[in-house]
Amino acid sequence: MEQNKNHSLTIEYGQGLIATGVVDVIAFSEREIRLALSVSRLLIVGEKLKITGFNKSNGELRVNGTVGSVKYLQAPLSPVKRFFK
Repeated sequence: MEQNKNHSLTIEYGQGLIATGVVDVIAFSEREIRLALSVSRLLIVGEKLKITGFNKSNGELRVNGTVGSVKYLQAPLSPVKRFFK
């Protein structure tokens, strides 16, 4: 089964964020949330961040709080890919 590589972000200033295409929540706190997407990772930094909903089956994540920045991070390479790099 092929994973959908598309995702979207909607930042609602002063309200929070809605993300689609999220595979997993790696870590979270009031200051940052780390997400796994199908081909990369995403770092959300802000204040008073709170995950208000995550539906793993459709990949939708909802966050309340003030979003200060969003940064894409490279997904770590698998051991096999590191060997052939």
